[in-house]
Amino acid sequence: MKKQLLFLLFIASNAALFGQAITVQGRVSDAKNDEALVGVSIVLKGTTVGTLTDIDGNYTLEKVAPNAILTFTYVGYLSQDIVVTNKKINIELQEETSLLKEFVAVGYGTQKKSDLTGAVGSVKGKDLQSIATGSVDQALAGKIAGVFVTPSSGSPGAGAVIRIRGTGTLNNSNPIYVVDGMILDDINFLNPNEVESVDVLKDASATAIYGAKGANGVIIVTTKRGEAGKKSSISLSSYYGEQSLMKQIPMINGSEYVLLRNEAAKNQGLPDIPFKNPEKYGVGTNWADEIFRAGAPMQNVNLSARGASDIMSYSISGDYFKQDGILRGGDFQRLSLRINNDYKLNKFIKLGHNFSLVDQQNNNAAGVIYDAYY
Repeated sequence: MKKQLLFLLFIASNAALFGQAITVQGRVSDAKNDEALVGVSIVLKGTTVGTLTDIDGNYTLEKVAPNAILTFTYVGYLSQDIVVTNKKINIELQEETSLLKEFVAVGYGTQKKSDLTGAVGSVKGKDLQSIATGSVDQALAGKIAGVFVTPSSGSPGAGAVIRIRGTGTLNNSNPIYVVDGMILDDINFLNPNEVESVDVLKDASATAIYGAKGANGVIIVTTKRGEAGKKSSISLSSYYGEQSLMKQIPMINGSEYVLLRNEAAKNQGLPDIPFKNPEKYGVGTNWADEIFRAGAPMQNVNLSARGASDIMSYSISGDYFKQDGILRGGDFQRLSLRINNDYKLNKFIKLGHNFSLVDQQNNNAAGVIYDAYY
């Protein structure tokens, strides 16, 4: 009798359980902008039963038992486990920000580092801004393995010579630069404060995208833009420093110079020395002291405003950089303005523009050093 009663209770409980199976419906969207997410996977945890969201982010899943667990997964977003408590379940998925850090710019888009077959080096803009220089290429020195950077000269505002994995092609071993999708031969005009990231394509795989121009490597520069989901901000940064010659070649004075000239005359077998009474020439003029100066100033002021709304993002940056050379008469001055805007017309169309205006002046005193020492 007891066995029959237990059996009847078992059947009744299971019948009640199956009888309570429900159909769950809902919508899956982005937590930041409430946009519908297409193709989100919804699976009953522990089973292979599931469905996908449609173009409007809607889904329907039938025969779901109460208190079952639904797992929502989507590429680039954090997965969520939801316990079924009613028939209507709307979900907002959060972006997986840690994954975004693993993406680098390659060619005309981005790609995960783990999926790359070629060698790529990356450096963040904040790492370049910690170096007091007006040149992005000089700021790359020592930042990326396999990338050799040396100043082209000691003149204020001078660029750098960059070699990626040694000397490449004959006659011209310079890499090409791609700034926000535009191919350039030089980035000396670019302000380091405007840089979001720099990615370097080091090997021959770059030629698959850029052709023969990429044979010496490609340096891809991405400038800053407004970010959706972040509050509008205005920032001001500046620095001031002084430059001095670390070591100066010691010079002989006037009397010492005359003694050396007389000694040279004797060594040549001349009967008479060219200069009498060397001591009367005294110390003379140290021309190295005349052309070099200590405490040559270098300064930079940057003002920027960035923000975004549901349909537009903006980034406006103004920068003033001035560097006086340790060689008198040499200086560099740059005034730049950059505006990066993006406009979202609908789910599928986004337009944008990058506007850059640069005014720079460079006074070079090259050649004076040789004359002064001579």
